[in-house]
Amino acid sequence: MSGKILTVSVAAYNVEQYIKQNLDSMTVPELVDKLEIFVVDDGGKDGTLEIAKEYEAKYPGTVYAVHKENGGYGSTVNYSIAHATGKYFKLLDGDDWFNTANLIKFVELLENGNEDLIITDYFKGPEEGSMKTVNTGSVNHNVTKTENIHDIIGHWSIAYKTEILKASGLELPEHQFYTDKIFSTIPMALVKSVKAYALPVYSYRIGRDGQSVSRESRIKNVKNYLNICNIICDYCGKINASPEKNKYVFRRAVSDYRLGIKTALLCPNKKENLAMIKEYENRNKQKNNKVFTAAGKTTSKTGKLICFMRKTKYLGYWGLALIPKSKLDF
Repeated sequence: MSGKILTVSVAAYNVEQYIKQNLDSMTVPELVDKLEIFVVDDGGKDGTLEIAKEYEAKYPGTVYAVHKENGGYGSTVNYSIAHATGKYFKLLDGDDWFNTANLIKFVELLENGNEDLIITDYFKGPEEGSMKTVNTGSVNHNVTKTENIHDIIGHWSIAYKTEILKASGLELPEHQFYTDKIFSTIPMALVKSVKAYALPVYSYRIGRDGQSVSRESRIKNVKNYLNICNIICDYCGKINASPEKNKYVFRRAVSDYRLGIKTALLCPNKKENLAMIKEYENRNKQKNNKVFTAAGKTTSKTGKLICFMRKTKYLGYWGLALIPKSKLDF
């Protein structure tokens, strides 16, 4: 490892409108010697790379402007993991930014800590000044192991020790959306120690046109979404995750499985979409029956819908057409 405390991977595809705010949030005197920032331009067509090169020239040894052929979000993360030398590793999307004051405190905590996984609060909203705090770190402040993590956490809250990432062999699929779900799951199997802080570091911008997390995008890319869920379920089976072993990975797989079904149910009620759901169900029933079974338990709204479809041999799918799609996106 180098003397860097935190490696930050910035996925920067056509984000010239946002990349200065992104980089300005990190390139302050208190941090430049402690950060390693890979700004990975994923075959973009705008001025993102040129802006990143300006920061690279101004902050040599801290900012690295990287251009590569388009491979999707996962490929940018793969590049950064392969080249990371920092003690810890964190993702930052190119249209998002860090709260600088809290990042300074956070890096100091990382410098003095040694846990495998650090969880923090984060900000979420359309713009700076209209953000709300998501209390991921706050509700997990007493957690020391992954099995006790409350709910499901996303990459906005996560910083892994870099050696954990490398040891996990994590390699995200290319040319696919939603690979951050895999990033937030697979390394968890190796995490032995956890520390959480009530410190919002990440500022997650929502509401931007074209975001993959929008309902419209999830519907358009539903097969992609289901494939990511399949990958997580397969990994869960590979490591024999269960409620008794690798509890968090299992809970994550069940949660993502349900999200896959919910996304499919947002699509128009057509024969081909029902066939897609049944194929997804049959595949995972064969490959990971534990996840399949747990996903259909009526402990959540989506679980109830899954249970209903299964009990009716999927004829209930047509009855769900009577429910407005907006009511299913809970």
